Amino acid sequence: MDITPQISVIVPVYNAAEHLECLLNSLFDQELGAIEIIAVNDGSTDASLSILEKWASIDSRLVVIDTPNGGPSKARNIAISQARGDWLCFADADDWVAPETFKYWQALAEQHDVDMLLGNAFSFGDDPAGQRDMLCTRQPWETCTSGEAWIIHAVENNEWPHYCWMQFIRRDFLIQNAIAFPEGVVHEDVLWTMELALKAKKIYFAPSPCYGYRRNPLSITNNTDANTISRRIRGYVFLIGQIAKTGRKTQKALRKALFLQANRECGHLLGLFRKKKLQDKAQERALAQEALREVPFGLLLCEARSAKEAWRVARTWLRLKRTAAIS
Repeated sequence: MDITPQISVIVPVYNAAEHLECLLNSLFDQELGAIEIIAVNDGSTDASLSILEKWASIDSRLVVIDTPNGGPSKARNIAISQARGDWLCFADADDWVAPETFKYWQALAEQHDVDMLLGNAFSFGDDPAGQRDMLCTRQPWETCTSGEAWIIHAVENNEWPHYCWMQFIRRDFLIQNAIAFPEGVVHEDVLWTMELALKAKKIYFAPSPCYGYRRNPLSITNNTDANTISRRIRGYVFLIGQIAKTGRKTQKALRKALFLQANRECGHLLGLFRKKKLQDKAQERALAQEALREVPFGLLLCEARSAKEAWRVARTWLRLKRTAAIS
């Protein structure tokens, strides 16, 4: 008999064969059985698809969707469109989820009648069974706030967690607000989280660190490949522009918080030009010129609330001007 799941777990999968079974084991070991796992194979070239198909033949709660490579945002959007659960959550294919996680999150989310719950996580190397140190420590734990209040609190405390795998979201809320991951860019989870927060009337914060995030030396932030660096630069340029565009539509404390976040993202953009120089100088120059065209530096400077913030914007602009002028 087909039982409608209470929770849909969305897993984008790309060349994750090494750790995929660790994640699947943890999902099938959840204390709450009424779940579906929607795994989207995003054009993997390793054994990921065959692993997924093997597990799907054993347990019908795993739904496998095979698509050409389109990136994690597109994979997640495809899965969201197929989800049937009352609640949605996410997992990365190389992570691990403690057996009590979804039961714990669902109970609190329903008790407090929220649009979204923000959980907590811990990082691990090879074995998730060790000590669980809280990944986030400055959230308004065990309280409810509006999404706007959360943005303000998180930015003021310099801890705005944008990891979608810490989010437990009411599916009707997503549908009603037509929220989707922006496709074709990196750092998409920041924009997704901002959109969630701006629309959410009520968020609960669950402090227990039960999602295990695997520290991966091959992650995009550790990759020095030229194409990856270029994608990250373009991602930050797009991200800064979108946050600033949203900030212009807001007022007072929320506006201040959003522009401060955009200001901090400028620092990340600057870091890519300073620490991970591209060997192809023509490519580096073109990226700097693109950033100068797209990032609203004048607006960011006007919105700076301290000398430190103003200097971060000015320093980023100066670095880009020098790089753009190199022949």
